[in-house]
Amino acid sequence: MAEPVNAPGVRDIHQKFESLFNAGDLDGLLGLYEPNAILNASAEAPARGTQAIRAALQGFLGTGGKISLKTIAVFETSDGIALIHGEWTVSGGSTDLAGKSAEVLRRQADGRWLYVIDNPSA
Repeated sequence: MAEPVNAPGVRDIHQKFESLFNAGDLDGLLGLYEPNAILNASAEAPARGTQAIRAALQGFLGTGGKISLKTIAVFETSDGIALIHGEWTVSGGSTDLAGKSAEVLRRQADGRWLYVIDNPSA
């Protein structure tokens, strides 16, 4: 399946997320998630769906820091599901954060890869 122009491949998703985060582009970040995706921003109450993910991402962007993401591993199935692992840091803002991530993505009909589950605290 061909990918549309400017659509990140699954191996490029961390780079795309980093670029959008560091630009403060909340709408762009939301565009990387399926409408019913889950973002495990808080172990007590994962963000489910676009509005909850928007609020969680606003909190991260609100720190004023810049994110650095490094992809550690990518496991992709032939039917359009992928599991990726990464390491990340957010620094230079009101608080420094760091972690390892595990994310599940699904290839869309138009070739884009979108987050289904995003766990930045794996």
